[in-house]
Amino acid sequence: MGGALHAGSQHTKQPHPHAPDTAETAGGQLVLVVEDERHTRNALGRFLRRHGWNVAGFGTASEAQAWLEESQARQPVAGAVIDVHLPDGDGIDLTRELRRLLGEHIPIVIVSGDTSMDTLRRLRDAGGSRFVGKPMSLAALREALAPPKGGEARMTKPE
Repeated sequence: MGGALHAGSQHTKQPHPHAPDTAETAGGQLVLVVEDERHTRNALGRFLRRHGWNVAGFGTASEAQAWLEESQARQPVAGAVIDVHLPDGDGIDLTRELRRLLGEHIPIVIVSGDTSMDTLRRLRDAGGSRFVGKPMSLAALREALAPPKGGEARMTKPE
């Protein structure tokens, strides 16, 4: 399973083409982290695992989408943390796609230094649950991933 047979009859494991680069198991529910800055992605993963979540980390939107489409039936996702500015698109489009694939019930936390009303409005319209500005407070991130009270996980309308 997941391996390839090479000359000399040695069995070596090949990584899945869409495998997360920071997948770790802490015994909890799975959270996707989509952040192009590796150090930030790894720090978020360590923080989330320390607080009981399993983490699948990706550097691009396309990696996360491909893995999710292949893995969703086997590994239900309980939440996501998405950077707005990604090398292959933006987190707003990815948020819209995650809502289509995962439904309205999971928290999708958007992280960005862009706090303009236009960006916040676009995030809300795409189905983002909560927004955490950069530099981010890890306590705010943990709170934002908490299960929503009373149903849908949606951002409130920006004033």
